[in-house]
Amino acid sequence: MLKRSKSQSYIISRFLTPAFVMLLPLLALGGSVSTSALASPPMPNVSQGAQKPSDTAQTLVMRVYFRDNAQRDQLANELDAAEVSTVGGFLTVWGDHATYSRLVGRGIRTEIDEVQTIQANVPVTFGNNPTTRPTSPDTFFGGYRTVEENNAYMDQLVAAYPTLAEKVDIGDSWCKTHPGQCTQPDAWNGYDMLVLHITNRNIPGPKPVYWFEAGIHSREIATPEMATRFMSQLLDGYATDPDSRWLVDWHDIWIMPHVNPDGHHMVENAASTPRTQRKNADKDDGCAAYPPNDSSQMGTDLNRNFSFLWGCCGGSSGSPCSLTYRGPGAGSEEETQAVMNKIRALIPDQRGPNNGDAAPIDATGIYQSMHSNASLNLYPWGWTTSASPNNADLKNIGMHMKALNAYPSGNNYQTCQPPVCLYAVDGDSSDWGYGELGIPSYTTEVAGSSFYPSYNCLDSGPPTCTDGDPTILNGIWPSNKGALI
Repeated sequence: MLKRSKSQSYIISRFLTPAFVMLLPLLALGGSVSTSALASPPMPNVSQGAQKPSDTAQTLVMRVYFRDNAQRDQLANELDAAEVSTVGGFLTVWGDHATYSRLVGRGIRTEIDEVQTIQANVPVTFGNNPTTRPTSPDTFFGGYRTVEENNAYMDQLVAAYPTLAEKVDIGDSWCKTHPGQCTQPDAWNGYDMLVLHITNRNIPGPKPVYWFEAGIHSREIATPEMATRFMSQLLDGYATDPDSRWLVDWHDIWIMPHVNPDGHHMVENAASTPRTQRKNADKDDGCAAYPPNDSSQMGTDLNRNFSFLWGCCGGSSGSPCSLTYRGPGAGSEEETQAVMNKIRALIPDQRGPNNGDAAPIDATGIYQSMHSNASLNLYPWGWTTSASPNNADLKNIGMHMKALNAYPSGNNYQTCQPPVCLYAVDGDSSDWGYGELGIPSYTTEVAGSSFYPSYNCLDSGPPTCTDGDPTILNGIWPSNKGALI
């Protein structure tokens, strides 16, 4: 992807060059653009044909550079940075012109990512809905399942494999526990928190537990698709694939496609604008901002609400409208409580009470949470750069998830602690799983140039997938199937 190295005087009225204007139809159709075609375009005058974006309508995708890790973490929370690798020395931020101007006025080096900004503003008409609005290239009408469709898919698998699969209700979403309060973008009654439990019940246990969750950040729409594909890999592949058969026979597998079903409903609804809801739908904690956007949004960030070292270390926000708002208290949200309570019932506490206490080498259980779109395998700690007492083993498992020469092949993602290659977090699920229970816990950030990869990129690489992110390799699911196995 083209990298601008202009000074902070790079003005917004000139970010669309004539070459980029000519490429808009191609991008709108999902076409690919080589870096050579985009190399060093001239800086045009507005009179030369460059389009000046609207001061109110344009979404900008920005690279915000930081001096050190302390400034990185402060800016990440302030600007609700996207979960994109920061090893290049910058945060990726979606915002508006006012945000850009404020950053430049503060002397912070800020660049506009031209390609992603164009993609973020391509008008799209959704199915029979005549509404057009700025969005990334693909949506649920491209093939992504809704919450209801995923729930129905789990029912189909249970019916097809009654001795191998069962659908388990572990709690209720915020909207279901607050009847009548969820009305945007439409009125809905909330959801059961559903998990597909997969194991051969004809083979007695106890068996090691593997917990795999997705959709905790609802705008990261590729992750529930990874969950349903893994369900299919295990169950549809049971009769013919030795790996799937061994896993199902001898493990206790729990797959949760939607930790945040209310948020997913807000994202998937074609009439909602914009579709960037990250948090849950809780609107009684001091923020009722809607429509959701990247600067002010109702809800709690469920991945900052887990009870271990909640709000400890600057890795979350106490501002209710922030995208990293940690909630009014540790484990305050219905969705977080449901996940923690179920995992506590499945996996014993195997680590001492102090941060320096190591879990035993034979600790049982794995906690896997899937996010997008930074191409990373993250392991504890997230709240500090200091190594955890089980750092060598946690890293080793993460490196095996990465390894292309493993069998099955890994995802080839960078493997690290969050403060090393992303930014500091606290109150997240991975630190909770290891910190409270002593189980190896991982956050995998799948590939893609945005939260909304084209649907064909889930199962295919180039040339079918025109996303442009080289870490997609042969498709987001094929790249991660081996890592999950």
